[in-house]
Parts: sequence; C-alpha cells; structure tokens
Amino acid sequence: MQNKKAEKDFFDSFVEDGEYDVFDETGTIRILDELRNLAGTGSSSRLRMLDVGCGTGAFTRRFADKNADVFGVDISHKSTVLAGKVAPECSFFTGDAECLPFGNGALDIVLFSGVLHHLPSMEGALSECNRVLKPGGRFVGFDPNGRNPAMWLYRSSSSPLATRKGWTENERLLVKEEIHTALIHAGFSDVIVKGISGVSYRYIGSKLAMKALGIYNVFDKALDRIGLADRYGSFLISCGQK
Repeated sequence: MQNKKAEKDFFDSFVEDGEYDVFDETGTIRILDELRNLAGTGSSSRLRMLDVGCGTGAFTRRFADKNADVFGVDISHKSTVLAGKVAPECSFFTGDAECLPFGNGALDIVLFSGVLHHLPSMEGALSECNRVLKPGGRFVGFDPNGRNPAMWLYRSSSSPLATRKGWTENERLLVKEEIHTALIHAGFSDVIVKGISGVSYRYIGSKLAMKALGIYNVFDKALDRIGLADRYGSFLISCGQK
C-alpha cells in the first residue's frame, strides 16, 4: 500500500522553496511533444483534460488554451495552492489519483505526470482513470525508465550508487512491459508504451548526482542518435484509449 503521507510531506516540503519543476525547457518540451501527439490535443472540438500529479502546474499550464478546459489534481495541498497562483487559467484540486473528484465519463484526456512509478500497484489509479474518461477518451503518462542506465544507477535499490535523496519512499522503477500490462488490465485499448531520450534535467535532489548531471544530459540525448532510445531512453511515454 502506498504511504500517502510520505508523498504529501515530500512534495509539500519542496513547494516551500517555490515551484517544483526538475526538467529544463528542452526536457519539458521533449515530453510535451510526445504527450500532445498521443493525446490528440489538436482536436477542433473543446476538450476537458485532467493532469493527475500536477504538482505546481509545470505541465498543466502548457495544455491550457482556448480549446481546452484544463484541471490539475495533486496529493500535495501546498502544490495545488501554488499551481493556482502560477496558472490561474487552470482549475486545481487537492486529491488522490485513486479517488478522482470527477464523475463517470467526464473527461476527454487524463495525463498522469510521473505518477505510476509512485504506486505500489497501478490497478486502482488506472481503473479510476478509466472511469472518469469518456468512451474514446485517452490516458497519457510519463515515468522514468527502469532500463535506462543512469536511472538504474541513481534510483534502483540494487545499485551501489542509489540514494533516496530527492525521491519518495514509494517510488520504484518501471519497465515498459509492466505499464503495458497494467493498462490492458485496466480496460484500455490501443496501448502504446515507448522509451524516449533527450529529457534533460536542471535539478536532481542528490548533490553527488548534480555534479554528473551534464554528463547524463549528453548521454541521454545520444541514445536517440544510436537508435537505443525506445529501450534505454530515460523516460517511458504511455498511452491508451478507453
């Protein structure tokens, strides 16, 4: 079972120093481009979209435009309060991915912003996501890739260099097959899970890892050029249709 208090306390503490956004602009755009393509946000009809695990709205506000009503929900109340100030064009709620504050079939798109790897079991959150989506609606998400060498070194419990600094006790590394299976079991079709690279960071919680951040960013970008991003890229992008 997820230690929800640990999640709240962890992200509340980060917000005391301002917005929580670990990617640089290049990294954010890299993920956004993938999410937009898979979510189909170019529709001419007005969409209702929810960003689960929205934090302080780093991704949420990027989807807000004249053709979309965009909402964000996060377990950290301090995060959603700050998000409301940073992105007043969106609506933010404090809540839980496993109990979303929306009715059945209320949404066109649900984005999980780095949420799945915080869950010991994805079943409850993905089933809840399926519930609030309209028929034909889409789930999209992103999470660290357990096969990426840098992610493994920094985050895996079996790595001699792993540290808990900068991530919660609930986090674990996922691989694409695990997410794919969970989405199928939750009732999604047309499931896609793929690895991407070029997601550059500007901040990592560990001081030791920060010293190697430049090397990591160069290495991750290189994975695209040698054709290994789908398997070893730093992040997994996932999508499924209700």
